[in-house]
Amino acid sequence: KFWMFYAGNATDDATYGNDKRKGDRRHGIGLLVSDQPEGPWKRATDKPLFVRSDDPEAWDFDMVNNPYPVYFKGKWFIYYKSRNSQKGSSATLQGVAVADSITGPYVKYANNPICDGHGSFVWAWRGGITMLPFGAKGKIHWSPDGLHWHNVDDPASRGIKTPIFSAFYLPHDPLSGTPVTREEPDEIWGLETRQTKNANPRDWSIVRGTVTFNPVGKK
Repeated sequence: KFWMFYAGNATDDATYGNDKRKGDRRHGIGLLVSDQPEGPWKRATDKPLFVRSDDPEAWDFDMVNNPYPVYFKGKWFIYYKSRNSQKGSSATLQGVAVADSITGPYVKYANNPICDGHGSFVWAWRGGITMLPFGAKGKIHWSPDGLHWHNVDDPASRGIKTPIFSAFYLPHDPLSGTPVTREEPDEIWGLETRQTKNANPRDWSIVRGTVTFNPVGKK
């Protein structure tokens, strides 16, 4: 089967309170399923996997967006971004929800948010999970359990531009398709979007790139 996670927009303002959230309709994370990539696709669950918080003080009050799934040690981790503009901040942060099954039920991690970033690419790697948050000043994070994170590299401090809104092909990971190797490569390739000089309307280009990592060293 093929699975597709997505951010769903709410259309009922009276029910979902968009008037309090500056018109942001990104209410919940949903899941579609199909027997083949070209469809037909159908909802895998009757309701969203999880939704933004109804608590005006919560960090994820505005919306939930940019879901990225990782299957790790028998559990599904969905990383997502949000913010709370009611508290005077426009910066987005990263959170995670966890389930035993791809269809849920998902439980948001009690200590969210876990780091900054405007979305992220996340994958199982070197016995843990690696995260490349977009807009996090180029820092790379690694976690042994998918919940507690450590900064393991800061390419931006060395003048290296990290990918923006990227996705990598992982030849060892079933989430990238049928694995073609059991080895975790130190060099991976993928696609990213880069904004062009066109501002009105805003235009983006798709760029192919290669990233090389060194193995994570534990002390």
